[in-house]
Parts: sequence; C-alpha cells; structure tokens
Amino acid sequence: MRHLIIILVVIGVLLGIMVPLSCRNAPDVPAAPQTSNTPDTPDTLVSPVPVIPIDTSKSDTYSSGRWEYQYTVSLPGSKSEGYYGKLLFDDKQVSPPENINDYYQTPWGKLYWVGQRPVPFGGHEWMPDAMPSRPEGKQLLDPAAAARRPAIMMQVLVEGEQQEERKPEMEEWVQEDLSKLDVKRVRVERDWFLLGYEAVTIHDTKMTGRLSARLAEPVDDKTLTVMLDDGMRGIKVKLSRKEGATRLVRHTLSSPVAEQDFYLALRVERAAVGEPIAQEIGPGADGKTVKLKGVSRVIIRLPGDRQTGLAWTVISTDGQSVEADGQVQYAPGTLMDYNPDPTGPLKPGDVMNEAGDGIYEIAFRVVGKGKTTVKMAYHRSWQVDKPSEKTFSVTLDVQD
Repeated sequence: MRHLIIILVVIGVLLGIMVPLSCRNAPDVPAAPQTSNTPDTPDTLVSPVPVIPIDTSKSDTYSSGRWEYQYTVSLPGSKSEGYYGKLLFDDKQVSPPENINDYYQTPWGKLYWVGQRPVPFGGHEWMPDAMPSRPEGKQLLDPAAAARRPAIMMQVLVEGEQQEERKPEMEEWVQEDLSKLDVKRVRVERDWFLLGYEAVTIHDTKMTGRLSARLAEPVDDKTLTVMLDDGMRGIKVKLSRKEGATRLVRHTLSSPVAEQDFYLALRVERAAVGEPIAQEIGPGADGKTVKLKGVSRVIIRLPGDRQTGLAWTVISTDGQSVEADGQVQYAPGTLMDYNPDPTGPLKPGDVMNEAGDGIYEIAFRVVGKGKTTVKMAYHRSWQVDKPSEKTFSVTLDVQD
C-alpha cells in the first residue's frame, strides 16, 4: 500500500509540472479564428453569409470566387514565429488601407489590416483577427464595388536631385508639363498612388506645414475634382471625366521660415461615367425624414468654421440601412461651391477660401432597406461639459 501511495504522489507532482508547461502564453499576435464544424441551425446561426474556416496553424492558400488569401507561417515553432497574410482580388493584391484594423468582409470572415511590422514575429498585413491594442476599424468597400467608382492616380514631385538607386520613371506628359513651368530638376517624393474619398496626407512638417488631398464626390458625368487642403486654403483641381485625362498642378507650402513647391501629377485611371451620383443632404433636412430610392451613397454636408475650434461629429446612428463610409471631413468653401466649373486652368474662383469657413461632410453607403436616424453635433471636442453649439438630425428611409 505504501508503494502505491508513493507512485500516486509522484504522478501528481509530474502532472503539476506538465500542466503549466503546456499553458505557455501565446505570442502577441491576432488569435486564430474560432471555427466549428457544427452545421448552422436557427440556434447557432450568427451570420447569413457562410464563413470558410482558416487553419492558422499552417501555411496555405485559400480561394473563393474572385478572392484569394495566402496565409504563411514563418519560422514555425521558434520564438520568432510569424504570420503573414496576403489578400488578392481578381489576382491582384488589394491596396493597404490608411488605418490599422480596417477590414474586408471576405468568404473567410473579416480580414483585418494589421500593418507591415519590421520584426519577423507576430501578425503581418491581412490577419483573421484585429490588432488587440487598436479599436476595430471601418469595413472597406468590396473591390468589385470600388471598381465602379472613379479613380484618380497621383504622383508627388519636389525640386531636387533624384537618387539613382531609387529613380521612379516620370511619364512623358509629366516631363512636358514640368518644362512648361520651367522646372529643371525634380525628384519623386511619392510614386503613383490611388486617391480615394478620404483625405491622404501628402506632406506634414513643422517647417512648411501640412498638405492633404482627396477625391471629391462627383456631381456630374463631365468633371472629376481633387480637393487640396493646406490648413489655410482649399483648392479644387478639376479634370475632365475621361480615362487618361491628366493635369499637373504646382502648390506652394509656406511658413515664416521656409517654403516648398510641390508638383502634383494627376491622371484619371477610371472615369466611371454613369455611376449613380450620391444624394446630398444639407442643413435644410434637419429634423426630417428623407426617402431614398435607387441611391447607393448619401453625403451629409453642413457648414462650419474650423478656425473657431468647432467641428461637426456623428454622435449616433440608430438603424441598419446605412453605415458610415469614412470619417467626417472638412472641405473649405461653401455649399454653393459644389457646382463645378468647366475643366480648365486654376482660376481665382478655384481657391475656395482664405479663412476657416467651410463644409463638414460625411458619406454613408446604403446597405439595406429601412430607416436609420443620424444625429450630429457641432462642438469643441475638449469642451465635454458644455452643450453643443448646434445639432443636426435626419432620418434616412431606404425604400429600395
């Protein structure tokens, strides 16, 4: 009996050692998706779209329709074990979004952009789980739907010598337009990239200031407009809504201590003529219900003055028929400025303001039928204890 007790004690000690060893902390990476082989029933169904599971323990390539997901485990079993995910649509890698944890809804569920980390371990690029230290981002537009939108490419050039080891080619029309401006030496500050409806920062330094650009919502089938904003003034750059249309614009950033010229090459990659125009909603819709028929996008535009520190923000959306497509953005000018002029060289009227008066706007995309109430407030973000200067509320009634 004594020998039996000793054996049982030894087994218990060994189990006590082995269990903690088997519970090592996982690396700080997105966790593997939780999947189940249990068939969906009314009690277990969580989504009307079936999700194809991904085995995150091994490298593999997954294909479904026009999507492809290439998942790779590098240095498996080591302390530097890393996870890489490449997402393709129609055999082309999708472009990285601006924000961490923005995601696509795919046949494998949500795939999040977690960035390109400089270390080998952890998650990289597109992962099945969001980066835990950041909030969940926005859902990105399906590439098939994005392909129906206008697309403008931009290349940013500044004066100076181009390094030989990094010498992107300049298109012939860019070189010709630069010579017309008598510019002798330029280098590519940022090579061709796609402009979207959300502002992209082109330059931001204490020495010369900040410059951003974005594609404005089209208002007709003849013109596309790029909005430039340097914090003091806004400029509308118009291009003919024809594929292959080009334009080179010089914009100068200046401060009391320095100034710098930027040469912005713009090319219409996709005109998307015939795509439905977004329905605009202004301050006159406050407190009303707006019926939407045959509309895929809605733009709410409200006047404001950013020099006062006041800004419009969305405080709530009650309903599921529309969802925000990006953040509230500022555009210098007035509501009257959204009637584009014929394409041509920059004119004094293209400079929308020299002060803070402008428009705060946010886009919503239609995702289903029904009513959604959007409430917004005009206030200073740091004055949380004070009532808003203004409020705005509109109910969007999507009927088909």
